Amino acid sequence: MPDPDLLILFRLLANRPRILELLLQRYGSAGAVIDNVTEVELQTLSLERIDFDRCRTVYAAKVDRDIKWLQQPHHHLITLTDGNYPALLREIHDPPVLLFARGNLQALTSPGIAMVGSRNPTRSGMNTARMLAADLANSGFVVISGMALGIDAAGHRGALNADAATIAVFGTGCDLIYPSRHRRLADEIVERGLLLSEFPLGTRSQAWHFPRRNRVVSGLSLGTIVVEAALPSGSLISANYAMEQGREVFAVPGSINIRQSRGCHQLIRDGATLVENANDILSQFSFMTCKTINRPEPTLTELQSSLLEHLDAQSRSTDEISMALDLPVEKVVSTLIELEILKLVCQEKGGYLRSVSTG
Repeated sequence: MPDPDLLILFRLLANRPRILELLLQRYGSAGAVIDNVTEVELQTLSLERIDFDRCRTVYAAKVDRDIKWLQQPHHHLITLTDGNYPALLREIHDPPVLLFARGNLQALTSPGIAMVGSRNPTRSGMNTARMLAADLANSGFVVISGMALGIDAAGHRGALNADAATIAVFGTGCDLIYPSRHRRLADEIVERGLLLSEFPLGTRSQAWHFPRRNRVVSGLSLGTIVVEAALPSGSLISANYAMEQGREVFAVPGSINIRQSRGCHQLIRDGATLVENANDILSQFSFMTCKTINRPEPTLTELQSSLLEHLDAQSRSTDEISMALDLPVEKVVSTLIELEILKLVCQEKGGYLRSVSTG
């Protein structure tokens, strides 16, 4: 049975985790804080005694709902002092005091790697995120992201495709799915992994929640991978948090002709590790026993090889390729489809380009 006073105090100070942690350490329990915190101390913290005097009444109904939610199967409350609390997250400057979770807590026991990126990625970026996530999941990592549109969702999907756990950190309450179109994805994550939030149940999406969410994503992880990010972007906020937290930062390069590559290129200039495949990431964690990814090279026909050599990171139309190689358009199209099945090329902006290597 969760402590109702802790849930009440959490709701009162949900946006001030450092103060909540300080008061709990000083007084020993939430009830003691509510009953005994002094007027002078509250003034130094820019808090009002009246809020503490009436908080049990103000939050009673919401806390009753919190307790009912927590009594459902696979619903969890993790406190900063619990054995289940992630050790890496406890190390950051302002760790969440409470985490609501839905799913399998075992997901927190595996080494985490964060994957973030554009909400409006290219198809190549989506393919890269899925493949990298699958390879990392197969190597023993749990992929952690924010379940946003674009790269976040692709990272979760890649891990799920590898039949592995993944963790989604919410910028809303753990009981609300945002964006709503990811309800099915959230259900799949719960089956193998975990939905996680430091926000009170029922908390709706607000813009300032997402930087806070991002510090948890990076804080749970040994490193953060950025796959496509514009300048500026929330993905770069995640990368900055990772740097501040002393964690590794990885960036996937892209075409110089698309804005989604500029954030990654800036990170690489600033010292992030350039990533072309999962092994570039695994090599940075030599202290762990990681399974190296070895993708067998497919045997290509002469025509497939010739066409692939003509492609790069810039999208080219079938007509352009046909003219450059002096081949019938229908032959180019059929060969491109064969290469797409082999995941060596992908479609983008009405044309084709070479996929980022993940072997």
